[in-house]
This record gives sequence, C-alpha cells and structure tokens, in this order.
Amino acid sequence: NTLIMEWEATYPYQQHSIISNRYAYSLKEVKDFINYSESLGLDVIPLQQNLGHAEYILMHERYAYLRADKRDLSQVDPTRLKPARKFFTELYTDMLTTHKSKYVHIGGDEARLLDCKRCKKAWGKDGEELGKSKLYVEYMKMIAEIVTAQGKIPLLWADMILAHPEAIADMPKNVIYIDWNYGWKFDRFGEDPMAMIKQHGLTFWGASAIRSAPDDYHVS
Repeated sequence: NTLIMEWEATYPYQQHSIISNRYAYSLKEVKDFINYSESLGLDVIPLQQNLGHAEYILMHERYAYLRADKRDLSQVDPTRLKPARKFFTELYTDMLTTHKSKYVHIGGDEARLLDCKRCKKAWGKDGEELGKSKLYVEYMKMIAEIVTAQGKIPLLWADMILAHPEAIADMPKNVIYIDWNYGWKFDRFGEDPMAMIKQHGLTFWGASAIRSAPDDYHVS
C-alpha cells in the first residue's frame, strides 16, 4: 500500500530548476500521479537524496561547494552542515508542496566518502571507526530535523547505520530505518538489525525487492 518515489532529476524543482533534466515531469503530472495513486489506497512517499547518490545535483557547478570530492560527484561533503542545511531545506520544502504523505524518505544509503579530506580532519581524536559514525549521524540528524520541522516522519535507509553504529544514540528517536535486502544475510552491512532494535529501541521496516541485479528475484 506504499510507493517510495525517488524522483531525482525528473522532479520539477521550482527554486533549483537547473537540477531538473529534460525528462522531468510537470507539476501537474506529479500531482495527478499522486492523486491517482491515493485513489487506489497507495501512500506516495517522496525520497530526496542528500548525501550519497547525489550526482544529479553535484554535476552542476552551481553546487560544487557541496562536493565531498572534486572528481567523485556522488556525495555531498558531510562536514558542510550549514550550507547543506540551507540547500536541502529548500529542496524538501519544494518537494513537500506536492506530496501529502506523513513520511519523507531521506535516503542516506551507500555514503562511501566518509573518509574525504575534510572528513578525516573532522574525525579529530575519535579515529576512523567512531569518526565516520559521528560524521554520518550528525549529518543525517540535521536532515531528519529539516523534515521533522515540516511535520513529517523521516525514513532512512539502514545500511550505513548498521555499518557505523557507534554514534546511533545521537540519532533522533522518530527516525524509521528501512532495511533493504536482496537475499543476503541480515548482518551483511555490519550489525544485525534485530540486535540494534533490542539494544536501542529502534523502529525498522523491511524493504522487500521483487527484482534486483543481476537477475535475482525476492519477495519478503
């Protein structure tokens, strides 16, 4: 009864229209799609990436100041909290004008550049293991606060917090973790979700996959 819509550059951004590519839908098309889906009993939850998988944003020179790496355009620099807060507040505000769901998916998966030059400096005396966790948690906490302030409940892909759980206690308690699994063991990313739930009282949702690459089929 739920659709997660990761629009990326097909969303018709109003304030940051340069992000929208030539295949972007019109606002009317987005609203019509959501209204029709809701008429079928489907909750349409928008997914707006803000850390990893941000190539469609960072490819534009206008947003070069957010890049974690000059050559790898996949990730926002998690140390740039203030400018990132301003920018993503504008993107989420934009997207929430068309979506009615009480949930917003804030992505957060596969953020593989937590060891960028400025990232390592931000680790300080914590070292790599705790440093990466603190950096990730501080950044995603900021993003969660953006959508919470707009009356929404943040959903977050679980892989990174399972891989770097050391600072999990600092994450907002209203975050719901989405554990995506393509048929592998539950502890593939690091921690076992069940252990995290018991230890920290977290809320996890399972994300099934009817198909995943290269050619696996799973329904859970």
